[in-house]
Amino acid sequence: MSAPAVIGEFVQRARAASAEVHRVESVEEALARVAELRVGRGPVAAAGWGEETLAALSDRLGTEGLIRHRLRQHADAIGIGFTPASWGVAETGTVVIDSADINVRLASMLPELHAVLLPESRVVARMTDLCRALGAALSDAPGYLAMITGPSRTADVERVLTIGVHGPRELHILLQSGGGGAT
Repeated sequence: MSAPAVIGEFVQRARAASAEVHRVESVEEALARVAELRVGRGPVAAAGWGEETLAALSDRLGTEGLIRHRLRQHADAIGIGFTPASWGVAETGTVVIDSADINVRLASMLPELHAVLLPESRVVARMTDLCRALGAALSDAPGYLAMITGPSRTADVERVLTIGVHGPRELHILLQSGGGGAT
């Protein structure tokens, strides 16, 4: 399958799982999108990023708009979680996040909205391709690897589908063209 076909399938499957997919050209454009998404919501919990990206996001949001540490203490205030994705799987529209850092886990699970930046170059066609890609790294596997397909959902109560019970009600995938990405 060609790279454009893989990306097209990823977008289609992610949207079918109720994720919002936004195409962005750069990390800067992704940060602008996060700032737009924040309107009317609480602060952004950003985790898994390097200092340069966090500084750029802080410039956009202001000191009151960004939470970088001790996310558990701010759980009630967080409006958006913003994390990087390690991989995407076209077959299912899934984003894969290295969640070894507790703050990444919290940023992806606590808020109503989770925004995740995924470079197109990190999207594979099938789950078996992801397994092969991870195979070499399994000896150094993260303590937690999250595979997220759409917003949180459950039908535990009388088989009635409910969104956002065990995690975010909204998943926004910022799909970055080319191979870039920042940490």
